[in-house]
Amino acid sequence: MVGAPAATFTAGAALGLAGIVGGGIQAQACPFTFGATVIRAEIVCMKGGLVRDIRVDRGRITTVGPGRTLAIQERDGTAVTIPVAPTARITLAGSPAGFNQLRKNMRVQTQREGDGPADTVDATRH
Repeated sequence: MVGAPAATFTAGAALGLAGIVGGGIQAQACPFTFGATVIRAEIVCMKGGLVRDIRVDRGRITTVGPGRTLAIQERDGTAVTIPVAPTARITLAGSPAGFNQLRKNMRVQTQREGDGPADTVDATRH
């Protein structure tokens, strides 16, 4: 079960996956530095007997698709299509935004649990 957004990842910031919720337990785990050179990440943590698989993708939007999907070209050339949950927290330049405000060529970072839809989308125009 995916609860609140998994975490907010910002370049160079220390990360604690404090927002991961499952079975009524809020897990604080896996602090590390998440720098600007990271293209994508998969973070697998265990806290209180719960395993979480958090995936992060970063890149440029190539298509804002039907059915709330984003096609992203990552810096190493990898193309990935990510569904976005209807309840996802979406920001544009740090301010709350709607899915319909996302555009081709925006830089974006998505977060999701496993193969599920993104629960957090952070976009910038540059």
